[in-house]
Amino acid sequence: MTEIITVALNKLDADPKNVRKTYSVEGIEALAANIRKDGYRLLQNLVVRRGDKKGRYFVTAGGRRLAALNLLAEAAEIAKDFAVECKEREGEIATEISLAENLMREDMHPLDQYEAFDALAKQGKDLPTLRRVSAPPKPSCASGWRSPACRRSCCSFTATRT
Repeated sequence: MTEIITVALNKLDADPKNVRKTYSVEGIEALAANIRKDGYRLLQNLVVRRGDKKGRYFVTAGGRRLAALNLLAEAAEIAKDFAVECKEREGEIATEISLAENLMREDMHPLDQYEAFDALAKQGKDLPTLRRVSAPPKPSCASGWRSPACRRSCCSFTATRT
């Protein structure tokens, strides 16, 4: 069962079955800024399952998005009962869903990222606009990028993308 439903923000709870337990304050603030910039819309729906109490839902996938929305509600930028689009899934597979969401993602290749920013610049986007859509690099190698390509080529732009 996958159904799109709308749930009030104040009816959403962090799911104890969500495998990601730790978030950085800076990451949540950056995500909140991105949500604000896009008119308080999420790029991806939260994945929820029915909660233990009537009318409440656990957020199985999207805990960072939930934290960012709560930050915006605490700042009174959105209502505490802000309508959030969610995908409802079965509770029996909540841990599997959460683990898959967190393990299956892959960072963009540095060349793809460069080409995307170049395209935005050619459209006339200024530096403040480009900064709003970017996230700081995740350093873990000499060149400052953390991705599978980084480990293969140390971010050489001449390497073949896979």
